[in-house]
Amino acid sequence: VTLDDLTIVHNTDVGEAVWAHQSVPNDSAIFATSLGDVDTVRVVKVSPERAITTAPLSIMDSYTDWRRAGPEHVLVQADLGNEVEISEPREYQFTKHLKHLTSFIIPDRQTLAMTQWMDGLGRHLFTGAAITDFKTVDGSGLLLSYLNAQHGPLWSISYYFNTLPVYRPYDSSEYGLFETKNGIQMRAFFPYNFGESLSSSHLFSAAVSLMDRQPMVSDSVDWATGEWFPREESTYERLPVPEAGKEALLSAEYRWVDRRPHRWNWLLPRQGKGLLLRVDKATSAVFGTFDYTKLTADAFINLPLGPTALFGRVKIMALSGSPPAHDYVGLINDAPLYFTLPPSEFSTSVTEFLPENHNPRGWDGVRLGNRLVFGSVEYRLPIVPRRLSLALISDFGNAWSDEKAAEEMIVTAGVEGRIAIGPAALALGRANTMDGWSDGTEPNVYFRLVLINPF
Repeated sequence: VTLDDLTIVHNTDVGEAVWAHQSVPNDSAIFATSLGDVDTVRVVKVSPERAITTAPLSIMDSYTDWRRAGPEHVLVQADLGNEVEISEPREYQFTKHLKHLTSFIIPDRQTLAMTQWMDGLGRHLFTGAAITDFKTVDGSGLLLSYLNAQHGPLWSISYYFNTLPVYRPYDSSEYGLFETKNGIQMRAFFPYNFGESLSSSHLFSAAVSLMDRQPMVSDSVDWATGEWFPREESTYERLPVPEAGKEALLSAEYRWVDRRPHRWNWLLPRQGKGLLLRVDKATSAVFGTFDYTKLTADAFINLPLGPTALFGRVKIMALSGSPPAHDYVGLINDAPLYFTLPPSEFSTSVTEFLPENHNPRGWDGVRLGNRLVFGSVEYRLPIVPRRLSLALISDFGNAWSDEKAAEEMIVTAGVEGRIAIGPAALALGRANTMDGWSDGTEPNVYFRLVLINPF
């Protein structure tokens, strides 16, 4: 800027990026600094008489056409007052609109293949899965399932052949009890919300199962072929020999859970409560050889105490009739298998595949009957967020039958440290019965999966 007449001279371009600081003493030039590129800021001298050589801006049309672009086919504004004319009205048929969801095959010693198909509206889901070793029938399996979400409650029908496994540790055996259920199962699910709560949900479900049950307890497995060798009947010590047979089972369940999603729910939930009521009725008048009725009630609650939490749980079971021998009711010394996998609104509980072993921590014994009370009280303290915690625990339980009076309630207490690895929470603990603590008996040290919430 010429101070005499305020004439503005444009002598640097925008791309040069220099900032003037002062006039050069005894010179007509100007001191300026450059943009801090490469490694440092440079000091430059700029002549006031310097002229720029900026060329006109040139950009390819392909980069600027969007400013003048428009739709190739312009839509005419519709008159919403006109009636819609349907040329060929007909009812929706899902069989004409099936869409492929996924398919895969995993070749191995036992090759696994699966495929899923769904209709256009997402109301009908077809699933097929197969596994085979290409050698034996026992080494193969088949699953065919159909899920309907179009008429009222969700309902499904499935066929299982060596694809509905049930597993549990049994009578201190080396590899536990593995059971296959082959047959047809029909299920209905009705999720319901009585208000507008996003965390309190109710689920009513029912099922009819016609199954051929084949349990096996094993102390020896050929891992090269996958063959399980059944245990000798003479080696069973405290629990009955498993009983195979066909079964017609009718089940009804109500489940209420009030629990917000939270990352702490895997190890130390500070909120949430729930109630489960279930009845199972097996009748040989329909199919099979078993006749029994089993009633189950299970409830839990988590109470926040600052950064810590108090957990409580009570489970009650009553059994009448003659179920398979391995479907006993009682307290045992086999460790349970617990995983933190909350069921979805139309899924089964993890206990369907991993039945719970009721084992008070710190007690080593077996007490069977047809009535059961089992529960826990725990004070949980965080150590490392979402990874490590410490718990003061107390279990209580009893099992008895109609034929004889109930024995004294079993009550245990102890302490354990926990680590969360995905859906599994592992615990290293030290516990004993209350009488054992009083008598100075050596407490039981254990390492096992631990229950966070029962459902």
